[in-house]
Amino acid sequence: MRGSAFRLAEVAISADDAMHALEARSFDIVRVDFHLPNKSGGELVREMRAGGKLVPVVLMTANAHRGFNEVARE
Repeated sequence: MRGSAFRLAEVAISADDAMHALEARSFDIVRVDFHLPNKSGGELVREMRAGGKLVPVVLMTANAHRGFNEVARE
């Protein structure tokens, strides 16, 4: 991402760590793996939205399966 206006600001290894980071500071965008240790990325995004966090989210996974798009959109 050389030359871009973005920089890596925080790495969280679990959904709980991510929520703590989101509560502590603001972010321009959040990249979330769908498969997290203590809850799914989808659950994290729902929790973010319920808490009023409207930051754009890129939800991704390396382990997609048939029907993943439908599950991710829930």
